[in-house]
Amino acid sequence: LVDWPAILAGLKAAWGEVDGVLHCGDLTSGGALESLAAVAPVYATRSDGDPPAAPPTLRDGPRVLNLGGVRVGLTFSLAEEAISPAGAAALFGGPVAACIYGGTHEAHLGEIDGVLFVNPGSPSLAKTRTAAVLSIHNGRASAQIVQIGQALSSPAG
Repeated sequence: LVDWPAILAGLKAAWGEVDGVLHCGDLTSGGALESLAAVAPVYATRSDGDPPAAPPTLRDGPRVLNLGGVRVGLTFSLAEEAISPAGAAALFGGPVAACIYGGTHEAHLGEIDGVLFVNPGSPSLAKTRTAAVLSIHNGRASAQIVQIGQALSSPAG
């Protein structure tokens, strides 16, 4: 069972003030998006197990956002062959400065030929709870992975 109020408090503490929340799917309940919307506007893409699309917040992916003049691609999962500037451009219908993806619940941060690839991990569905902070300054995207609270203990027995 997930203690969503505690996770939300941990996210707020890790993020500080944010202009928006990007969610890569596996939310399983619309309640999570409603809680996140109290923090900042939410832009989410859904997984197969998520509630039906409810634009403008929750959409089938992939989707492209223009954030601070920067094209950012958001998708639930990313095939290995798409982890390249050309692969991301094909997926998102043109070049992106950042590709934000989920699916694995394992945090990853990398840059290939000027394109940022970010998997924020998961604040609720992973042993080590993580999220990411994407920053846009002067037309350039940067990101960092932040740990939410402590790593979860393995179940006994």
